[in-house]
Amino acid sequence: MNDLLSRVYSTVRMFADGCLLYRKIHSECDTKVLQDDLNSLQSWERDWLVEFNPSKCEAISFTKKTKPLKADYKLHDLTFANVTSPRYLGVHISSHLS
Repeated sequence: MNDLLSRVYSTVRMFADGCLLYRKIHSECDTKVLQDDLNSLQSWERDWLVEFNPSKCEAISFTKKTKPLKADYKLHDLTFANVTSPRYLGVHISSHLS
């Protein structure tokens, strides 16, 4: 798992069999970097003969902007659901951080 960190530019958090990938999105370029990192994860999977489950993947945005930059992210050609309160390590995280 440790070499996964060297393959992406975004921040990675891992716990047991879970993986969280995130980055600050200030521009379209940042959305591309995040998608490129997801593509790198697919390459890492092939190398290590493991597979992430894209049906369990979700995307969330934390922002105070009234018109935030929107992007769709994919893994194995499946688009992540955009959610407002995902569950991570047993805790529900609100997009408003409440």
